[in-house]
Amino acid sequence: MRIAYQAFLGTNYGTVLQTFALFKKLESIAGINNIKIIGCSNFRNRPEPDQELMVSNKQLYLAQVMRKNFEAFIEDEMKFSQRLDYIRADGFIPDNNKSAIDDYDAFVCGSDQVWRPSKFWFCPKRYMTYAHGKKTIGYAPSVVINKVKDIPKQYFDDWKKYLSNITYLSTREIGSSFLIQNLVNKECKYVVDPTLLFNKKEWTDLLYKKNPVKQFSQNEKYALIYMLDYYDIYKNHIDRICKALNLKQILLKGRDMGDKPTLNELCSKTDPRSFINLIQHASIVLCDGFHGCCLSIANNVDFIYLNKPNVKNIDGRLKDLFNRFGLKERVISIEHDYNINNIPINWIKVNKKVDIERKRSIQFLINALKEN
Repeated sequence: MRIAYQAFLGTNYGTVLQTFALFKKLESIAGINNIKIIGCSNFRNRPEPDQELMVSNKQLYLAQVMRKNFEAFIEDEMKFSQRLDYIRADGFIPDNNKSAIDDYDAFVCGSDQVWRPSKFWFCPKRYMTYAHGKKTIGYAPSVVINKVKDIPKQYFDDWKKYLSNITYLSTREIGSSFLIQNLVNKECKYVVDPTLLFNKKEWTDLLYKKNPVKQFSQNEKYALIYMLDYYDIYKNHIDRICKALNLKQILLKGRDMGDKPTLNELCSKTDPRSFINLIQHASIVLCDGFHGCCLSIANNVDFIYLNKPNVKNIDGRLKDLFNRFGLKERVISIEHDYNINNIPINWIKVNKKVDIERKRSIQFLINALKEN
């Protein structure tokens, strides 16, 4: 089974690690030489960091260093095909590349894809419309909406058509899986995020056997602070928590998605492999993002999700994640203090739930790839 895995690789720990996790799981099912990533040439082979920017534009320099560290990880861990790198957003493939479709038996898109029917996200390519006559598999895209009434009328017909044409459907939110299943009259499984397809031992084996990493903090207990957007708002909260727990702070601040000059220096030194290492050795993870929570759960590390300010309802992915695994008490907001005597996570109970969901999700992939 030759598989083309459509991915949009950026410089973001969650984006890269969910792609990495699904790539490795597909490798284990289909064979290590039978899967290639397509569609992400623009995230590879970027210029070397410009040392002169250290003085004139340090944030840009840090971003350049971070991008090159991510690229080194990506090139080391995954395999690529450039023949289908230039599929347009509308799903059009130039005539001189069309024959490349025949190189593959199946096309997969993962959880870095967003199947949300709205202007920013809506393009046929995300639904693999270019793979005419081939098996197509959507693994855990985010849909966000759960009700038919929330589908904008201008996208309804096309959205339904794109989804109907995908051979095997799944999402990572239970509500959206039922929405799609009822809409297109085809089974749509709910599965776990790719980062939860592996447990702590498996993450360790995947990442460190070939390339060991140096621990950032050998002897001190620390809290990993992984904040994408709202560190300044939560700084006092974070300081109080860490003081109460007597923990050193290790801060990864911001994300490099090309337009937010928020990175701190540790980000530029921390590639995805080192990021997992930091999580695994933390006493607690304080984060405001989905994958900070997922990777804490996968590696059995205590965590707190700091809910974004002025948001009444948390992200649908997070709500589903916390409800599914009984972790709603890990959420705090700017208006509330965290109780340092909060009941620790019962990892035996959580792991049983995760293991059931993990096995079911892997079986979805196995069935989708192997069925005729």
